[in-house]
Amino acid sequence: DKRIVMNWKLDSHSRSKFHVCVIFVGGPDSREALAYGIRMVENQANRLTVIRLIAEDEFISDLMEAKLDLKRINAVRNMYGENQDGEYSEVIVKDGVETSRVLFAIEDHYDFMSVGRRLDSDSPLVTGLTDWSYMDELGIIGDILASSDMKVNASVLVLQRQSTVEDFMQKS
Repeated sequence: DKRIVMNWKLDSHSRSKFHVCVIFVGGPDSREALAYGIRMVENQANRLTVIRLIAEDEFISDLMEAKLDLKRINAVRNMYGENQDGEYSEVIVKDGVETSRVLFAIEDHYDFMSVGRRLDSDSPLVTGLTDWSYMDELGIIGDILASSDMKVNASVLVLQRQSTVEDFMQKS
């Protein structure tokens, strides 16, 4: 928490909005972060930006997860097709170094950032970053966003989807 959330107030004379950014990398935790971001912008004082990171050479190991990700992303694209109150962008990266460059290049336009915690550690998105992660409870990308090296003043929320009995049944 970088105290932005507690100090932000919508002035009735101001047209500024509370700007929420979701970093989407795929998987259940990213979908949870995106759902939370979408829920936040139900309040018209909030604006949502979704940045989707796509690995250049990603091998899809779980087709069902990929379909669920695409369904959620298409919902966001449709939601912001004509609406100027949100933004969606895709960034293709080769490896963890490029992922970190993208994250560090995020300008200070956001008041609040959200990301999913868990990510396949074999994903090209985070190749080489696992050795630099200090706080496992934040996940690799959440750790970068919350680090003091980030020049963004946004508060960061890292989400993890709750596991259900069905999840455990499918794994066994």
